[in-house]
Parts: sequence; structure tokens; C-alpha cells
Amino acid sequence: MPTSSAANWASVMFATDPVKHGVVDQDLWNFSHTVHDKVNPNQISIFEAIKDKYSSSNLFSFASEGSMIADFKPEGKTSIKDIVLASGNYNQTETDDQTFDVTKKTLENKPLFSFFYYVNPDLAGHSREWNSEEYYQAISQTDKYIGGVIQDLKDLAMWDDTLLIISSDHGGVSQYHGHGANAEEEIPLLFFGKCIPKHGIIPDKIKIYDIPATIAWLLDIVNRPPIWDGQPILTPFFDMTNMYEHSEDFK
Repeated sequence: MPTSSAANWASVMFATDPVKHGVVDQDLWNFSHTVHDKVNPNQISIFEAIKDKYSSSNLFSFASEGSMIADFKPEGKTSIKDIVLASGNYNQTETDDQTFDVTKKTLENKPLFSFFYYVNPDLAGHSREWNSEEYYQAISQTDKYIGGVIQDLKDLAMWDDTLLIISSDHGGVSQYHGHGANAEEEIPLLFFGKCIPKHGIIPDKIKIYDIPATIAWLLDIVNRPPIWDGQPILTPFFDMTNMYEHSEDFK
């Protein structure tokens, strides 16, 4: 398990510490908070960085349960939703059936970068409690969604050319997060692809905002935005030392 600040998906979008990007005061039941309208204006998202590097009519695919992530917007800049709509395939889902149905639609044009966001575990944690029966039911459903992504990649002959990164944004205690407990700050982070060993652990100390920096490195974005705090996670690609120490646990 890599360590991460108990931040939110803004850190995955903008590769900066939450104090820098400004999304730090989420009201549990009010989704009209800083995610939507107070991201610091100097922030550059991974979507914007990719758009600036590449020009393509099918650059992105994006599918999300709800619109919260797509509404990320630094003050005075274009939202992630608008960036995706301009050069890719955007889909918002509201039901389980829709979530399964749109996966292949978002992948069929073989985009350079795809983003899938599954919110149900977060909603179950806040409404019921982390580690509740409802929470684990949401985890199980999300596992099925990820299985659907993998199957669609195989059906579309994309599996051998895809690197899959799976992550959460935070954990939780009771119905909350953000208080510094290990259960809130430690998250799963998995890499899967032909260039990655089948079993192993990453021994490095990792922050959640290292994920977009890693994506940028993988896409040959050399001039990363100076505002970014994140650093590429390179061990899975170059340094196999200690990666197999606990490999039996992953078989």
C-alpha cells in the first residue's frame, strides 16, 4: 500500500498538494463546493497537459458516475469536461447499467488517455461508513466495472497496448476522512500492463499527486508544469529491486 495524503481527486487532476490547488473544504452533503469554482487559477490539469502536447480528434475518453470530477475548473480556465468534449468522448452515467454500457463507447475510438471514475464506494463510505456492508457491496460493484473495462480492452484489441492504473483517492474512518489516520491516508495503487511485472510491490513512498506526473512521463510530456509537486513513479518500469520481496502475497 503506498501512502497518500487524505486529499481528493483534484490532486490526481492537478498533480499538486491540496493546499496549492485549493480544493480542501469539501462539505459532506454539499457538492457545490470548491471542486467546482475555486481551484487556483495557475493550476494545470493532466488533461490540459496532454492536450497541449498532442493534437488528435480522439485524444481522450472519459466516463464518470456523476459530473463532479468533470466540473474541476481552475478559475478563468476551461473545465475538464469541456477539454474532453473538444478532443474526445465524454460520458456521464447515473445507473449501473449505464456504467457498463458506456465503457466500450468511450474506448472504441482507441483514445490516447482514458479516465474512468466510480463514485459509489465514496458515497457508501460517507452515507453508511467505511468497512460497512454497503461499502463492500460498492467495492464489489466497482470491481465488476473494472472487469468490464478490461474485457472491453480485450474485445477492442487494445489490451496489449494499454497500461492500466487503478487507484483510490482516500480511505475513511466511520463516515469521514481528512483527519490523518492511516486508514484515511493509505490507498491502493496498481499498475498493470505488458511492461509491468505480474507480481510485486512498489517500495517507494508515493503521494497521490505523483499519479498525473507518472502519466505525463509515460506520454513523453517532458516539460511538466512547474506548479506540479508530483514526481513520476519510475520503480515499476526500471528498478525491480525489492519488488518481489512479498510477491507470494499477490499470487
